[in-house]
Amino acid sequence: MAATHTAATPSTTPGTAARIAVHALVRLSAERLLSAREVAAAKWGTDRPVEDPVRERQILAAARARAACRGLSPALARRFAQDQMDAAKLVQHALHARWRAHPAERPRHRPDLTLLRPHLDSLDARLLHALATALPHLTAPLGGAELARQHARVSTTLALDPTHRTALTRALTHAHAHAHPHALVPLPSPPSSPSPSPSPSPSC
Repeated sequence: MAATHTAATPSTTPGTAARIAVHALVRLSAERLLSAREVAAAKWGTDRPVEDPVRERQILAAARARAACRGLSPALARRFAQDQMDAAKLVQHALHARWRAHPAERPRHRPDLTLLRPHLDSLDARLLHALATALPHLTAPLGGAELARQHARVSTTLALDPTHRTALTRALTHAHAHAHPHALVPLPSPPSSPSPSPSPSPSC
């Protein structure tokens, strides 16, 4: 008699589709955090603070507007976008503190923020798409475990330092909150971050 095989389903086992979707979400979030170094360098030595409420309101408005295109609730899209910004600010503050303490490590050139922002806007749009794709897998049993695995995998692959690893945890706060509670694996705990500040016309 031929052996009977039971197909794995997304509700019981995060298979290849789940790994790909969750990995894409975590990887894009990490890439956005790595871009924070250029943003920090652009603001270093100027009167521009890390916090930019006007820019942040534009990003949040764009996230809410894109939510329907991605099948996400506007509230979740906004919270997720806020997570990305809070994580990026954590990196920027850490870099500025590092550069104040170690002058030899200070950036030698100042990037142009107006050239950096279109790239960040593109990442933000791709991140919302990645969140919408990954969300069904995150809410399935073992979704939390998959998120933790991909956090570790991306952190290792990109050789993230402790600051960026902590920031990546912060960036995934609401993605983690939506993971299935029966298999929720804690991500590395971030330290307290500054209170969220309340950021381009979106296109779907």
